[in-house]
Amino acid sequence: MNKLIVGILLIFSLIGLNGCSDDIPKVSPVKIETIIHDQGWGSITMKIPQITITAVTDVTVEKVVINEGNGCGVNSSRPELPKTMKYGERIIRTYRAQCNVMKVEVITDKGSWSAEY
Repeated sequence: MNKLIVGILLIFSLIGLNGCSDDIPKVSPVKIETIIHDQGWGSITMKIPQITITAVTDVTVEKVVINEGNGCGVNSSRPELPKTMKYGERIIRTYRAQCNVMKVEVITDKGSWSAEY
């Protein structure tokens, strides 16, 4: 009986130690903003989404995923990712016209962060 109790306590101890990690910050290391620009060509108006990612701390942005990878293609080819940024630096990317941005996920060296609209 004592061996069973000791075994159970050991298992809970291991789960507790592995489940708690300080590697992932509790506050996002990036600020995610989405702006929709109305771009006019004569009588035609297109809505162009622009995503701005601003570093709140030193961080490496590895990937930006729009709408869980469904649809929106990037118009701006720069900056290339991954990109290491210092506090206040920004990445600005525009996407195809009429792309309905509902979710932006930014994958960094400090974890994955997202904004939903």
